[in-house]
Amino acid sequence: MKTLQKLLKAAALFVTAAMLVSGCGNPNNSVKNGKQEPSVPSNGGVGSIAKSSEVGVKSITVKGVAAVQDTVLNAKYMAILPAEELEKVKSSDIVIVLKDANASNTVPEKNTNGTWSFTVTAENGAAKTYTLILAPKSTQTALLKEITATVIDTVIPPYAIFKLVGDNFTAETKNKIKCKVKKGAGQYIEQELKSNKFNGLATPPTYTVEVSFDKNTTMQDVIYSVIFSVDGGTSFNEPLAKEVKIPGKSAAESYSITVIQSQQPLALTLPDGNLQTKIIVMVMKDGGGSIAGFSNDKIKVGVFLDGTKVTVAKYKVEGDKAKRTITITFPQSSEDKTYTVKVNATGSEDEFQSEPVFTVTVKGM
Repeated sequence: MKTLQKLLKAAALFVTAAMLVSGCGNPNNSVKNGKQEPSVPSNGGVGSIAKSSEVGVKSITVKGVAAVQDTVLNAKYMAILPAEELEKVKSSDIVIVLKDANASNTVPEKNTNGTWSFTVTAENGAAKTYTLILAPKSTQTALLKEITATVIDTVIPPYAIFKLVGDNFTAETKNKIKCKVKKGAGQYIEQELKSNKFNGLATPPTYTVEVSFDKNTTMQDVIYSVIFSVDGGTSFNEPLAKEVKIPGKSAAESYSITVIQSQQPLALTLPDGNLQTKIIVMVMKDGGGSIAGFSNDKIKVGVFLDGTKVTVAKYKVEGDKAKRTITITFPQSSEDKTYTVKVNATGSEDEFQSEPVFTVTVKGM
């Protein structure tokens, strides 16, 4: 009898184990490679992962030559190849690397106009078609023919944007563009470009370059002359020199900030839990006179912590009379922090008045 009971007990244990292995013991389990695993929800509920919509291209190379993306029409690329290689290009010579490894692309196909195209499909089904242009490599020397300039003097340091137009510009010309700058009647000195962008899809192809200049701290305008080379600095085209004027300060339009200390203390301590304070300032025209037309965007606030300017504090300026209100919001911190606050009425993000200077202590939370 005891032997029969032991046999029945062993059989029951065997059946239970078999059910667990097969997943029958839990309808949400499955068996994979002999291991029990929880099933993935099929209804997009908890546990589902949103599919990517990324259809971007990371890079394209044609016979090992990197294609350049159009900075305006980012669905277009151009590769410069020796003329004798253009007709030999096959789809297998075009290597496309996508930004998302889970996306896919069609095999590039040659169009009737000589361009190539392919479509990228994202993981979620979104699609984007790209055009690849193959152009012959020029054996002729680049020739600069026209320059236009736009001066940006509302920032520090000021800079100018130059558009260079010429013959035989290719992607390879980029490393050959050099710049020289002359201040007033001084000598031309070679200067590094702030930026250099090629638009090979323009007709004719163009380069857009930026050149920085020193801040003008005088009352007089400063005149610069700028010349360019497109052959690596062997020759500079002085007949196409461009003049850049950086305006001087105008005493008639100079303003400053002051405070009435009886109404606005310089040292402030915010109550517990408060991260915002208001500072009342007065705008005055240097030399006297009306401040009509003075805009709040000319008032800049610098917030410093331990002598270093920080950008975590946000501010806004309100008011349209001599009295203006500056509202500053400080970041939350676990410990007390004392900030130094400086102001100006010049619009400068870097230079502030030596006075007034405020200190604001923010309690830790």
